[in-house]
Amino acid sequence: MSESRLKQHKLFFDIEKENEYVSEMNRLGWKLERVNFGWTYEFSRTNREEYTTVIFAEESSKVSETTAFAKRCGFELIPHCFDGLRDVLYLCGRRDEVSPVFHNDSKSLMRAYRLTHRRFSVLSVICVLILAVMFCELTAFFIIPSVSSGKNPSEFPLFFGLTVLFSVLTLIFAVLTVIFIRSALGAKKKIETLKKKEDEKQKRRRAKKDNPKQEDEVIHRRMAAVDLTQQDYLPEAEEKSE
Repeated sequence: MSESRLKQHKLFFDIEKENEYVSEMNRLGWKLERVNFGWTYEFSRTNREEYTTVIFAEESSKVSETTAFAKRCGFELIPHCFDGLRDVLYLCGRRDEVSPVFHNDSKSLMRAYRLTHRRFSVLSVICVLILAVMFCELTAFFIIPSVSSGKNPSEFPLFFGLTVLFSVLTLIFAVLTVIFIRSALGAKKKIETLKKKEDEKQKRRRAKKDNPKQEDEVIHRRMAAVDLTQQDYLPEAEEKSE
């Protein structure tokens, strides 16, 4: 790989951590060019902090509209291998040209984590089914030779080799199942946290609408506190000036 191009392999199960990684690469002077297979990131050399990247989750029916709006805000769409799914957008633009209007808000993050939870839940179910089939196959490899000949399965090279192969595959799928289940549960926890934050914001907004006088009193108290602080520093400033 030349000095002007960089390829890194990273696997993320959290959209916020993935966004932090790409943002750090932008800060170091690397612009995201493409994402392959969900874990290979290709970058090109740029100036430090020249570009910024937003990874945005959107409903398939609104992807075209969101992409058009992002382009008006100065972003370009970065190709990735899951373009066909049309639910995650990698958007990159020059830091001094993009509009701060387009950013990852709590709703977008919740969509991303719902998508993560749904996908990893499906993958977990598939892995569990595969594990069940493999367990039955392993059981058959041990039982069939013993029942038919009364000998130890290890005495049959073919059955022994298949048993070892299926044992390794079972272990691999067991590890994948644990990873997928943990990722699904982690996404669900993130969704609950974001919901709580969103509910708290809505409560504060309703409280402001219902009690405008109380909000004004809070503002007046803060202003009064600032005035008192300034008065405390005025005598000291006058003494120094003298």
